[in-house]
Amino acid sequence: MLGHPINEIYTWGDWTINFAVLAIGFVVWIASLSLLFRRLHDTNRSAWWILISLVPLIGQIWLVILTLLPSKPNRFHQGFF
Repeated sequence: MLGHPINEIYTWGDWTINFAVLAIGFVVWIASLSLLFRRLHDTNRSAWWILISLVPLIGQIWLVILTLLPSKPNRFHQGFF
């Protein structure tokens, strides 16, 4: 039989690496979600627009279009930067 038994392939070392990758992926996902919230608010849209991405294919395309639209000036903008 070619290969290794399943016990030799998946050891505790592999599970800790998998857990670390999962944890890092979760942190990156939270950061991406936060940036998407900020971008939608920058275009004067509610963060609830993220839920449009639940619609298959069309929702994701529409969300990308919404994030690519130009920013709208805010009445609270101080003009420092």
